Amino acid sequence: ARVIRYDEIEEVQAAHGNVKGGMQLLLQHGETVLLLPAANSEQALKQVSSALQRYRNERPEYEVDEQQLRRVCRSKRPWKEALAALTKEGGYRHSGLRVEQLSAVVDDSHAHPEARVAAALGLSAVDGGHRRIVTAAAAVADTDLRRALAAAAEGEIVEWALARASRRHPQHDD
Repeated sequence: ARVIRYDEIEEVQAAHGNVKGGMQLLLQHGETVLLLPAANSEQALKQVSSALQRYRNERPEYEVDEQQLRRVCRSKRPWKEALAALTKEGGYRHSGLRVEQLSAVVDDSHAHPEARVAAALGLSAVDGGHRRIVTAAAAVADTDLRRALAAAAEGEIVEWALARASRRHPQHDD
């Protein structure tokens, strides 16, 4: 079974062609996922569309500019200091990054590994943050990124694991 998050879905529509009564999910990265027909396919399509719309309407905006989390040629200590300033500036509920923003980046499978680890470092200092990071790390397929996130949950950076995960990321910049 495959899990598709609401934030990955661009559009839900009735399936075309030979799969009468099915539906298809058009994902943000261009993939189309065909769902087989349900007993009451019209009602199922309405329910999925309605749930997606509720998600979009009720979801707070947690967009974070990944560049502010990225390392950008800094050594470990200055990077960690910059991250601490980002998450503590005025307290995490004010002008700095909020817990929800950090959690969203840690959970975002499309985010750059550096941004995910940076968000995890910030989240590790918050009550309940450790548990959130460990849960997110357990769902990561890349063993190097999983190791880097687990270390970040403890407030540490595992350089080699982060470097290897970053090299494999589609947004890898030499």
